[in-house]
Amino acid sequence: MAERPVQLRIVSWLLVIVVVGSVARAVAALNARSVVYLYSLDDPRTPTNVIDARSVLDYSVFAGFATAVVLAAIVLALRGPLSAARWAALGVLCTSLLGQVVYIGVDLADDARGSGLVPTWYPLTQQGIEVTLLLASAAAVLLLLHGAVRDYFEEGVVDADVAGDDLGRALEAVRRRRAAQR
Repeated sequence: MAERPVQLRIVSWLLVIVVVGSVARAVAALNARSVVYLYSLDDPRTPTNVIDARSVLDYSVFAGFATAVVLAAIVLALRGPLSAARWAALGVLCTSLLGQVVYIGVDLADDARGSGLVPTWYPLTQQGIEVTLLLASAAAVLLLLHGAVRDYFEEGVVDADVAGDDLGRALEAVRRRRAAQR
């Protein structure tokens, strides 16, 4: 087995940052959502402001927790040189990046904060978390495409080596296959 490149270790830490940031995003949205729901119960304002704020916050809660759960599993899968884990990480990160770019464009700062729907701390907190997630995700994608990481996964465990999802047996099969090739 090739030694795990330092770029992959950095990717693992970046993914941990994305997981923690996603949870922080969801928790912040949960706090702000409770305020919006209280205003929506007894406020005669235009319902579109309330509906828009609720949908943005609901999306943030769902996307934050879903991204955290999926990436936590991928971080564990990246411990071994399974090429499917690398491609899954790239797919999830690219999807997450697209969502973050769109979400940054949806700003609750103007209309919702001006009308008192969301707490004053939420828009700045949300934007800071989103920028952090965007930068960490982009860096992780670039490092996953790096030559050393690509080579590590290309010479790693292939699907034929994995029997019964046991990484130990799969790594032993790779060692036997390489010894036979020498």
